[in-house]
Amino acid sequence: LHAGSSALDRPDHSHRNPLFAADGEGHVAGGEALLRAGSIAIDTPDSLDHTPLSAAAAQGRVTTIEALLRAGSRALD
Repeated sequence: LHAGSSALDRPDHSHRNPLFAADGEGHVAGGEALLRAGSIAIDTPDSLDHTPLSAAAAQGRVTTIEALLRAGSRALD
């Protein structure tokens, strides 16, 4: 992963960036790698106004929630 790469923050058809995919599948290490790359928008909502943090909370993914909070996420629905 390379910092500044626009592909890191490219949304899908539901306006979800790759951070949603990594976190939604429980790939905490992948999500953390995206965050370390530095160009991913951590609190950008999808088409339903869910953020990666609110989606992780809804799914009970404690490890993901902790990683997002450490990275500075503050956006809950």
